[in-house]
Amino acid sequence: MHSDTMNATTSAAGRAAAGNATDTDFTGTQPSWFYKQLGDRTYESSIHTQGAWNAHEQHMAPVAGILTRELELHQPRPDLRMARLNFDILGLIPAGQFTIETKT
Repeated sequence: MHSDTMNATTSAAGRAAAGNATDTDFTGTQPSWFYKQLGDRTYESSIHTQGAWNAHEQHMAPVAGILTRELELHQPRPDLRMARLNFDILGLIPAGQFTIETKT
């Protein structure tokens, strides 16, 4: 992987969200990744995270993957596992560049 893409994790969420920023789909025109890592917890979404109704919003499925990955990386404890996550979606999730902040 290149330094400008997400680091691989052992979680399914991390593997689903990770991608090589220089890879393109079989047509060679679109990126094959969901999110490009721009910096520490800063990402840019690709067209593959796009929602069904608006080109400027993201679908919740890829967003859930990237949020789960960040939660797994925040103060990990090998003796515990996340069993269930719930998300309250209170509006559209804009596409583009964003930063995820986790707090305890």
